[in-house]
Amino acid sequence: MSVAPKISVAMFSGLTVFVADNAVSMPRTKNSPIAQLLAYLLFRNNEPVLSTELIDLFWPEEASLNPMGALSNLVYRIRKLIDPFLLPDDTCIIFDNDSYRGNPKYPPVIDCVEFEELLQKAKSETDISKRTALLEKANSLYKRDFLVSLENNWTLLQRNYYHKLYIELVSLMCADYRTLNNATAVISICTHVLTIYPYEESVSKALILALLDIGNFSEALDTYTKTVDKLGVYYGADISGTFADVYKAIIDYYPPNRKSLDEITDILENHKHFSGCIYCGFAMFQQFYNLFSQSRLKDDIKGSLILVSLEGSEVPPDEKSLQFEMSILQHILSTTLRSYDAFTRAGELQFLILVNKTDENSIPAICNRIETKYLSQTSCRDMKISTKFSLI
Repeated sequence: MSVAPKISVAMFSGLTVFVADNAVSMPRTKNSPIAQLLAYLLFRNNEPVLSTELIDLFWPEEASLNPMGALSNLVYRIRKLIDPFLLPDDTCIIFDNDSYRGNPKYPPVIDCVEFEELLQKAKSETDISKRTALLEKANSLYKRDFLVSLENNWTLLQRNYYHKLYIELVSLMCADYRTLNNATAVISICTHVLTIYPYEESVSKALILALLDIGNFSEALDTYTKTVDKLGVYYGADISGTFADVYKAIIDYYPPNRKSLDEITDILENHKHFSGCIYCGFAMFQQFYNLFSQSRLKDDIKGSLILVSLEGSEVPPDEKSLQFEMSILQHILSTTLRSYDAFTRAGELQFLILVNKTDENSIPAICNRIETKYLSQTSCRDMKISTKFSLI
């Protein structure tokens, strides 16, 4: 009796499918409909999926364009790719009771499913050596974000879900490595993670503490400074209280370096790093706003608040694309606003600006200039920009 070949699936990064030792030739185009449908059916792990659910998922706005025919055509093309590697007369996708499902004779082994199972098993394991082994095995499966080449509501949700699990995994690994006095392993994994996700505060914290564990005070302080710069200056985000504690840990380890008041004054007067407008965290922005409000009452200085917002399409760009769009907008604001203006990150896709010495006649021109510059520089045509202002 012939044995059904094993189907192995990798979803961390792009979609890769093997039937036994045979690689299924997947379309290379981004958002390939074949890859979208196959990935979804595989991810549902041979669970029946109604045709209407698939149509709502992949053709939500095209009810009049024969989506049922398009679905049948995609299933036919998937079968042509995979069925030749199966046992004779078998098919990879079964249609029954108006539902599609993978053939239960060929249960897929999927990396993201195995990843989550290993993580959950590790969390319940009390033996640190066994737990570390499980975490390391799970870590080896996570190559990149979930299905990076496929953009759909369900892939975006799962991508965020697995990203959170991965950061949880890294935190657990770092905690165990520190318990085992293996700071080198912490430094290695944190350095790797930060090349992929440079704005993960918890990973930066673990890296700094590991550097302190091996007595590398200067690099720990340098890493702290760069992290604060990334989170605070580049993104306008305020560091958390737990990360602020890291600085205290550095100071406790780091040799004292006292300066006189004259030396500090000289540094303040000659520091040329901050030119142009001020970009800061929201808490600092509140302080600027309060100072401005007090000055306005005394000197009758007029100003305005401008809220700049980006809005994506129904299926928004991935997280890295959104970060890139916000970096474009941040650069525009940095070069457009004046030296006595300030702005901050007010939301995932929003900036808030405090503009000094303006009135109802000049502020619309500033808003228009920001919108025009962004539209001329962005390559993401699905993004829209809007500005709203109020006089203060």
